[in-house]
Amino acid sequence: RENMEARRSLAERFEQNKAVGKELQAHLPHGLLTEDLRAFLGMIQRVQVLEVERLQLDHTRETQQVQLDERDEEIVMLREQLRLRNAHLRAQRELISAEQRKQLPVRLCLLTGTFADAT
Repeated sequence: RENMEARRSLAERFEQNKAVGKELQAHLPHGLLTEDLRAFLGMIQRVQVLEVERLQLDHTRETQQVQLDERDEEIVMLREQLRLRNAHLRAQRELISAEQRKQLPVRLCLLTGTFADAT
């Protein structure tokens, strides 16, 4: 939520700065006396545009980093669930008799095609 407000604020400022920049650029040839001053102000305008673009890219990178961190946490949790499941299956196999164990499959089919050793 906070990121969305910051992003909206940046987008509004960017659009305002862009409009002001275009207006100033249109008036540059008429209002400035020297070519050097025109070039200097043009560079300042370009620097400001690049700074705003960098802020937008930083925001995008931070958002993607948050998503990557969430995925990493989910992967860790799922791996732990699989480890606990396999430990539970091993414990259950140890509890049944040798005769019952012969009737069980050696491998279990998981997730339509993923195989895991059940022993």
